[in-house]
Amino acid sequence: MGKWRTVGKSHLGLWSVPHSFLNRNMQINNRLAKRRFYNITLDCDLIKQIKILAAQLDKRQNDVIEEAIQDVLKKYKDLDRPEPSFTELFLIETLPKDT
Repeated sequence: MGKWRTVGKSHLGLWSVPHSFLNRNMQINNRLAKRRFYNITLDCDLIKQIKILAAQLDKRQNDVIEEAIQDVLKKYKDLDRPEPSFTELFLIETLPKDT
């Protein structure tokens, strides 16, 4: 059995958690320290597809969306024109091709 660390006290006494749990939480907190919340609205069908893909890949939905945004930014990085806005890039990838 792995190592445990006492992390709190309640009316029931001291409680402990495995070190692996603490390490996971520290990794999450470190990752969130470099991040900001950014809210957008998406087409309902697109959201369903993201949920399904994330489940198939065993990834968080946020990670799937972030990966897609990074791919779009790479795709348009070397164009010889002013950089499009984030909104333009997002719409290019999400709108149906016949629009």
